[in-house]
Amino acid sequence: MSGSHRAAPGDDARWWATLTPDALEDEIRSNRRSERRLLVVVALVSLAITVAALLLHGGVA
Repeated sequence: MSGSHRAAPGDDARWWATLTPDALEDEIRSNRRSERRLLVVVALVSLAITVAALLLHGGVA
């Protein structure tokens, strides 16, 4: 914590907001998996919309 977010004396914010190295690594892995899933879902939705638009429009001539 730095700057204006620095904990006040006697404040336990640093204690509960700090991740151990193992917990931090686990959180990073979890976020990476979630972001990858989101990217795949967005790509699939985009592909489906593109295919539907091409089919409804009559294809590319």
